[in-house]
Amino acid sequence: ILMLTLLITIAGLNQSIAATKVNLSKDEVYKISKEATIYGYPTVEFYRIMYQQAVNTSDPQFKAPFNQIKSIAEAAGPKDSGIQTINADTPYSYLWLDLRDDAVIITIPKIEKNRYYSAQIIDSYTYDVDYLGTRKDGNDGGKFLIAGPKWNGQVPAGIKRVVKVNTDFIYVLFRTQLLSEKDLPNVAKIQAGYKVQTLNEYLGKTADKKAPVINWPPISKGDEFKPENFYNYLNTMLQYMPEYADEKGLRAEFAKIGIVPGKAFDMSGMTPDQQKAMAQGIQDALKEIQTKLEASPDSKGFFGSKETLKNNYMMKSMAAMGGLFGNVEEEAMYIFYLKGSDGVVYDAGKNNYILHFDKDKLPPVKAFWSITMYEKDSYAMVENPLNRYLVNSAMIPNFKKDKNGGIDIYIQKTSPGKNLESNWLPAPNGEFYMVLRAYLPEDTLINGSWQKPELQINKK
Repeated sequence: ILMLTLLITIAGLNQSIAATKVNLSKDEVYKISKEATIYGYPTVEFYRIMYQQAVNTSDPQFKAPFNQIKSIAEAAGPKDSGIQTINADTPYSYLWLDLRDDAVIITIPKIEKNRYYSAQIIDSYTYDVDYLGTRKDGNDGGKFLIAGPKWNGQVPAGIKRVVKVNTDFIYVLFRTQLLSEKDLPNVAKIQAGYKVQTLNEYLGKTADKKAPVINWPPISKGDEFKPENFYNYLNTMLQYMPEYADEKGLRAEFAKIGIVPGKAFDMSGMTPDQQKAMAQGIQDALKEIQTKLEASPDSKGFFGSKETLKNNYMMKSMAAMGGLFGNVEEEAMYIFYLKGSDGVVYDAGKNNYILHFDKDKLPPVKAFWSITMYEKDSYAMVENPLNRYLVNSAMIPNFKKDKNGGIDIYIQKTSPGKNLESNWLPAPNGEFYMVLRAYLPEDTLINGSWQKPELQINKK
């Protein structure tokens, strides 16, 4: 458990520490706390992953310091548990940007036309700001300038496109399509061509100033939902997230319970009843997010920019809980298999299942599709004897077909038999869920005219 005194010492928060008396009823504290949690949950999750991947060098999920790319030429698996519902289709390259000092230049190499790639640009609100990649830029490569909220410099010659972002800390998540297991060396070669430089480095200049070093407060999954931790992390991040004009009233409400950018969060000015109300507000917000997420059939409307999400903070929190850093629907659609039509969660400890696709009813995509298996409670992939965590469109030639050319996918914890293992997606011995990912989906998938097949209990 993180002690408040420790947090105050190391958080790098700038304002003076003084307990503020909260002159609100417990009901008012509860209401604001719940609203602030729905608003702030994605940012705290953003912070958790940033801390793991770019700050805490001893964390198993650490990738690289700020403004350095770390590429991993392998598909994600059970060990990659930091991000919930991570995909195993596209080996990742990870880049966390600190844009307080300077803009950066990202270089993308030329990539063969039949291979999908993208670099998703996500701000600290978890809005999808923009994409570099197949859909928007083609596969010919180029140099792209990424600039933070304070940058107003000159764009050098040879820049293909400028992306302006609205927070100081940004996540750029690269996805490079893996065509087969034998394709990994080709993916590694492409990833080696992804490069990042500060604008000054690119121009051969020395930076004239350096932003102060930040002593980030430690965070670990689970502990972040204690009020003194959750709101301390949120306050830490908000100082690097310029306020939107249409959120001034909301931020003023949050300030009534101590949610102030750059200020150490301190509950000692609250009565015990107010503190209980605050904690209850957080827990009830999380339950509501989860309930709404589990009732959603797909990711339609989950991910996007501030303009497309239109301040739908609940939708953004559902996205963060179910699939942090997911793509906008033009880039990828996520179809959920969370529970059956009877409302019962899928459980491979009790049942075997079968998923049937008619020959002409496969997911309609311009790039590729996949179905990935996850354990329900951990949101992570689970070890299995085949080391197979998904089935995808690249496997179609190897699937056994029925007499009409259809495909049956066997969803179960044990092998359906050697002759059917090509069609087996191993499941954990217990509750699970699956995500069907469709990259560069056709309009028929986006508009809902294509419907997913239902997962059925296999009674054979």
